[in-house]
Amino acid sequence: MKQMLTVLLLIVGLTAMAQQDNAYPINFAKDQNRTRTDRILNGVGLGGVSVAVTDPMKMYNDMTMHSVVAKAGQTVIPAFDYTGRWMHGFVYVDKNQNGRFDVLQPGEHGTLTADNDLVSFSGMTFSDGNYNSAGQTVDMGVLTPVAFTLPESLQPGFYMMRYKIDWDSADPGGYVGADNSIITNGGGIADVRLRIYDDPTVGITIKAEGGTVSLGNGEPVTTAEWTIGQSLPLVVVPDEGMRLKQISVRHGLLKADSMVNGVAQYVEETFSASAFDHGLVTLDGSIVDGDMEVRAEFISNDSGSEDEVYQLIFSDEFNQTDGSRPDPAKWQCSTRYGSTWNRYISNSPDVAFIRNGSLVCRAIKNPDTTTDNVPMITGAMETRNLFSFTYGKVEIRLKTLPHTGSFPAAWMMPQPPCASWPNAGEIDIFESIDDKNTAYHTVHSNWTYNLKRTNPTPSSNETVTIDNWHVYGLTWEPDLLTWTVDGNRVATYRRLTTQTAIDGLQWPFDHDFYIILNQSVGDGSWAAKPDQDFIYETEFDYVRVYQKVPTGIIQIENGGMEIENDNIYDLQGRMIVNRKSVNGELPKGIYIHGGKKIVVR
Repeated sequence: MKQMLTVLLLIVGLTAMAQQDNAYPINFAKDQNRTRTDRILNGVGLGGVSVAVTDPMKMYNDMTMHSVVAKAGQTVIPAFDYTGRWMHGFVYVDKNQNGRFDVLQPGEHGTLTADNDLVSFSGMTFSDGNYNSAGQTVDMGVLTPVAFTLPESLQPGFYMMRYKIDWDSADPGGYVGADNSIITNGGGIADVRLRIYDDPTVGITIKAEGGTVSLGNGEPVTTAEWTIGQSLPLVVVPDEGMRLKQISVRHGLLKADSMVNGVAQYVEETFSASAFDHGLVTLDGSIVDGDMEVRAEFISNDSGSEDEVYQLIFSDEFNQTDGSRPDPAKWQCSTRYGSTWNRYISNSPDVAFIRNGSLVCRAIKNPDTTTDNVPMITGAMETRNLFSFTYGKVEIRLKTLPHTGSFPAAWMMPQPPCASWPNAGEIDIFESIDDKNTAYHTVHSNWTYNLKRTNPTPSSNETVTIDNWHVYGLTWEPDLLTWTVDGNRVATYRRLTTQTAIDGLQWPFDHDFYIILNQSVGDGSWAAKPDQDFIYETEFDYVRVYQKVPTGIIQIENGGMEIENDNIYDLQGRMIVNRKSVNGELPKGIYIHGGKKIVVR
């Protein structure tokens, strides 16, 4: 039986603790700084697609927002952009997507079997000589990438891929012994995603309000096709009186589950207007890794300076073990009271549990009425007292089973202490009832509930196939609520400034709210009475919350700014200048200095 490669972690003189992450561990702290500057991992690549290292001065870099691409069965050559010599390059692919790199000791003359997650290495020492993974005799210290063939059995999707610079060690976490440690030797580790594809054509959907977007210098388009792995030029032209705020690009397997065993199947990136040179930006081929949704957001020229961008502040991908409860640091079971939605709430693990990377909330017939005298029990989880926020953007990906009596929801309530309901407000991001393919979005307040005011319109709905995955979103600003479905705006609710509205508590949405996810059943008043023999179920794939933070962008003219310290970096983290003044010597572009972005115009 083949033995797994093992690594002795307790080594005399070891100063860095082994990384304890469950997925794709490394043998040193992930924030470990580089100890030498003559050996630096600058970037990696595959098949013509290259990915620059985010921070070359770190020993480990997570670049999984980007991908390299290949077909199953294809022979490919990896690439290392490395400053230095006398080191070896290693490449790993998690072929069975189990959250780790299963490395088998190479056979005679460096032979690698198909079930080995180590797929390429430039040199290792064996009993009869030094060989690379192609079985060729090599001089130790040569970092020449070696081609490898991907298994035909790999299914289309995203796989974790690791590039490592190390000395004579197949351990994917890096060798950290007292002799020839990856740290003191100046090696490095970089993780990217490998996109296995069968069709090289990707579809592009473009959404723009207040301007147009075209590919290259072509005509403005709303849909187009492109080739996977090929850089994509975008030209943005605002309408008269408008200007670009930002471009958001979601890319990958857009119809798949967002995560598979900890590997993102699609991601979203935002490019601010400052990234565009006279309306042109070229997206790197490492972003063109599947279908793409491009959303251009324009604002009026009269709008104030846009010096803030959204940053993720809370998320749960629900990737815990099947059958477990969601993270108790983020979620707790809601409390049973007498309202329709919470009258049957139970803390039973039968109605709220993790399955296949999703939180499942159910409503089922009560299996034991002798200890709990209710006909059904329902699942509801909330972030009350654990996480709450004021203003931001929420995205919740979910699907639900339509059936008479069903009443699921993803919504927000004010964090105590607060006024009583409805004066403190309620925001319903998503609700559905019965077997209708309809999504509802609603606010409740004294203005809407007690005073029965319908201006602004407090509720809206649209047709949605609710048993398919959709992303239901809410953007909460000081004066406006905006609901979206799959990125498309479907409803708004604005703040009124009249004294009547102020006195009527029309806008209680100016303090912290928390999130609730639940599957309940109706009582006949809105949703129908439940079918007690049916298992009602809603799956929540993820919850993500973003808030605006300052960009820290400083705009300067060439030749007009003194730099307080020496180092200036490009957006890939590469140090490009070491001097105390830019004084006309930097070309136009965007740079990093002192933790802030500098736009040289």
